[in-house]
Amino acid sequence: MPEGDVLAEASLVEATQAATYQPGWLPALAAVVPGALLHGSGVFAAGDRQAAYRLLGMQGAGVAALGSGIAILALSGASRKVAGPAISLTGLGAGLFFQSWMADFFAAALGPDRLGRPRAESDTVALRTGYRYVHDPVFAYTSFWTSRLDLHWGGWRLSPGAWVGLDDDHQRTALHVAYRWWGCTPGVACSDGSRLELEGGTVYHRHGREGFGFWGWEGSLRGRLDLERIAPVLAGAFIEGEWGWGMDFVYYQHADLGEDAIDRLLLGFAYGLYLGRPEAGHGEVAIYYDHRRESFAGGFAWAGVGSGSIGHVGLRGEWSFPPLGHGHRLGLGWDVQVGSAIVAGLDVVYRWLPGAAEVRP
Repeated sequence: MPEGDVLAEASLVEATQAATYQPGWLPALAAVVPGALLHGSGVFAAGDRQAAYRLLGMQGAGVAALGSGIAILALSGASRKVAGPAISLTGLGAGLFFQSWMADFFAAALGPDRLGRPRAESDTVALRTGYRYVHDPVFAYTSFWTSRLDLHWGGWRLSPGAWVGLDDDHQRTALHVAYRWWGCTPGVACSDGSRLELEGGTVYHRHGREGFGFWGWEGSLRGRLDLERIAPVLAGAFIEGEWGWGMDFVYYQHADLGEDAIDRLLLGFAYGLYLGRPEAGHGEVAIYYDHRRESFAGGFAWAGVGSGSIGHVGLRGEWSFPPLGHGHRLGLGWDVQVGSAIVAGLDVVYRWLPGAAEVRP
């Protein structure tokens, strides 16, 4: 059979399964038991075997990566020579395991018709400004004004940002530059929200009261994949991942201690859902893990060995109101992070989206 006919037949099978798909509370229950251990059980119960097999394969890849990373750490005695690749492999595996389970549950419970669709074009300008509350048992600060500006031209993005303490002498500033290899750019509409970027930048963090701070650089590869590319019944959901490396140089204001250099692994993953439609009210919400320990949320702390070696988790979201005209939109964003500290914040978001000149698959 010619290749074109094979692809057409496969598409017809997927479309037929999507048309007879029946999500609900019973498939959602199957996504929990036995779905917690056998991912894809929920969408299988709802009527889509192809999607179930693909989620099961995604889980299998995650388990293999997770097991390999843990084995390397155990056999090497957590040697620094292999710790970076081993932790990266472990994080990749944990991410795939979590994402495939979440994809199964929400697709089984809600289905694609109850979820939103991506805004498949890029802003030229995006500005977020707002307030962050930080509860940290070590430091005295609690309140911050935060702001971030994203400027896009072609595939490039320039992103300056700042956290300024409102009740303490404390500041954090950052400047990042990114290039988007794949995905929407200003003036170009895409079929979905998938993207892949290479990002680099510098960070400066000052603890004025405590008399120390650090500056550093970082670089990472980060991306998003709309799950509709895996199976039609997963439409309305997306996954994200990040991997990279950075270096921080700690300085002390009141003591001649020189500088301490600390390298750090950048690692993260997320599962998210789209809300609403781009032409009206529109947004997204995502649950995520971030391996950064030098951020305000830090890493999870407990008594005993390994405290602080794991990063933090968070829940973020954004809702944009209907367009104001000429591509201008206003919205609200929120973010809650839990690690060794708790961070919660609310932003006002302004976006300017030019009209799309062409469509890119």
